[in-house]
Amino acid sequence: MELGIASNLWINILLIAQIAIDILLIIAFAFLYNRLKFLNPSKLDDLIEILKASENAAKQVKDVIIQDRRATTPPPPSKDTGANNKPPVSIKTRAKKDRRAYQHKSSVKKTDRDDTGGDKAQRIRQLARSGKGVEEIADLLNISQTEVELELER
Repeated sequence: MELGIASNLWINILLIAQIAIDILLIIAFAFLYNRLKFLNPSKLDDLIEILKASENAAKQVKDVIIQDRRATTPPPPSKDTGANNKPPVSIKTRAKKDRRAYQHKSSVKKTDRDDTGGDKAQRIRQLARSGKGVEEIADLLNISQTEVELELER
């Protein structure tokens, strides 16, 4: 008989545990059902419309900001104005002039050139101090404008 009472006790405990688990599952399903019923398609459509409207508004604000910047931003100052406030020279034009100056240098006799590094640098600085422009110095010394600019930057 003792074996029967002990086994009845265990069966009762398992039954109570099963009932408790069932109640917890029912509560969990009820919670999930309440959460999922908020996801009906009409509410999702409304949310999509709101997002599209806010995206369009953001684009309009961006366009207004860009137009405002264009209207209020002055053009950038020119970097290469030269000695006489000449308009800037394009890179292609400068490359052509440098190429011509190099070709001219190669036609000049070696003894006519100033190939001593220090003397040429001093001469470039001296001419620059006297108010000569980069183009004039390059023509006077038979060197490229780029070489003059590099020497003046040192």
